[in-house]
Amino acid sequence: MQNPDQQKLFELIGKSQRILIALPANPNGDTLGGSLALAAFLRKLNKEVEVYCEKTDFGALSFLPGISEVHHEIIFPKSFVISVKTKNAKLDELSYDMLPENVNIYLKPKEGIFTPEDVSFSNDVTQFNLIICVDVASLESLGALYEKNAEMFFAVPKVNIDNHIHNDNYGTINIVDVTASSSSEILLALLRDYEASLIDENIATNLLTGIITETNSFQHNKTTPSSFTNASELIAYGAKQQEIVKNLFKTKQLPVLKLWGRAMARIQSMPEYNTIFSVVGISDIEKSEAGEGEIFQVAQDFMVNINDAKMVFFVAERPEYLEMYVASNPNIKLKELVNYLGGSFVADGLGKIILKDKQITEVDQFIKETLSDLKSRLGI
Repeated sequence: MQNPDQQKLFELIGKSQRILIALPANPNGDTLGGSLALAAFLRKLNKEVEVYCEKTDFGALSFLPGISEVHHEIIFPKSFVISVKTKNAKLDELSYDMLPENVNIYLKPKEGIFTPEDVSFSNDVTQFNLIICVDVASLESLGALYEKNAEMFFAVPKVNIDNHIHNDNYGTINIVDVTASSSSEILLALLRDYEASLIDENIATNLLTGIITETNSFQHNKTTPSSFTNASELIAYGAKQQEIVKNLFKTKQLPVLKLWGRAMARIQSMPEYNTIFSVVGISDIEKSEAGEGEIFQVAQDFMVNINDAKMVFFVAERPEYLEMYVASNPNIKLKELVNYLGGSFVADGLGKIILKDKQITEVDQFIKETLSDLKSRLGI
């Protein structure tokens, strides 16, 4: 049986023609897989769909069906709106002349006259009828898409689909299920309830990729019995399981492996806070030939594969700042820490903080002092 929010979502989709699917600046496999599956499904309903993500290099996820259709730049031309009040003069005819360097617009009233005071100007910010955010903890985590189009996000209805506890619930409709192992599982349930017959092998492959990556191949503690049931269902729909496994686990890029090795070699612990951290310097990154995409992938892998600690930090030295990633077990109030340091959530319970006034040699002391100051608020 559909819950009220699910029913509202279906109603919004039904009456919306142009739909934007918005992804965080640094999406993971669950984000991409779920979003591409949703986009393909909506196109089968004859909707005009655009998927936007600031990131340009998807690494091992480049095999996903539909990945080439993801836009990376702001491509939303705003219509210029000329509004004319008709209280004192009713419109009879409208015409215009296209000249070499300007356009003349003519308004002929039925009665009365139009005056300059009747005319106003604005930009149309509603190119889309609906915005669906997948795995987006906050609007700020959308990066440039939100920064340059904030008006649009306030003017257009938003659907917020996520499975993470740190979500800000900013949507017109919030479908946030923290008991789900992944956003892809949430989307599978939604698509199945809307029209299961539209789920094809490409949609199934994208959704299964999302579940596998988010559960770390069903090893993460968020994995539930329904994760296995849903995976089996997607394989029955035609999901290409072997292709997923090959691309995700058997073809790790060499820069990722090199940087991963350096990160593991530099692991340090803070037993008093049950915390693990690792710091890689500029030389580590250069010798690994790692780019921004590889750094983020190593950060994600680092968090997923260290399960014994309450908190895990991964810090990468950049030319002008330190890039700090942090994750924790569910009992820690991670949002308190991320907000305190002025960061944001970029994926899967993964916080990112930019430190502009710290040196790599100060990371150890900085983490200790921060955890000491916030110990009671974090629940350590």
